[in-house]
Amino acid sequence: MKLTARQSSSRSLEISKTNGLGQQEVKPLKKRPLTHLGVKIKNRLTELNKTQYELAKEIGTSSNYLYLIMTGERSGRSYLPKIGEVLGIEELKSA
Repeated sequence: MKLTARQSSSRSLEISKTNGLGQQEVKPLKKRPLTHLGVKIKNRLTELNKTQYELAKEIGTSSNYLYLIMTGERSGRSYLPKIGEVLGIEELKSA
C-alpha cells in the first residue's frame, strides 16, 4: 500500500492510497477548526500582513506547531507570551 498527499486544484489537501492491485482511493483531508485563540491570532496576522510561518520563525517554533496551538491540539503555554508580544495581544503577554 502506498500513501501520497497532494494539493488539489481547489487548494485543499488530499491523501491517496494505492493498494497492491493498483486501485487508487482519494480522500480529502479535514481541516481542524481554529479555537477562539486561533481565530484571534489569525485575525491579528492578517491585520499585520504576516504569515503563520513568519510568526513561527519570530517566536522560535515551526509553523506546524503554531498551527497545532491555533487548533488547540497543543497548549503552547511557553509560546503564548511571545505570540502576544509579537502580535500585540495583551491577554497573551501575561499567559
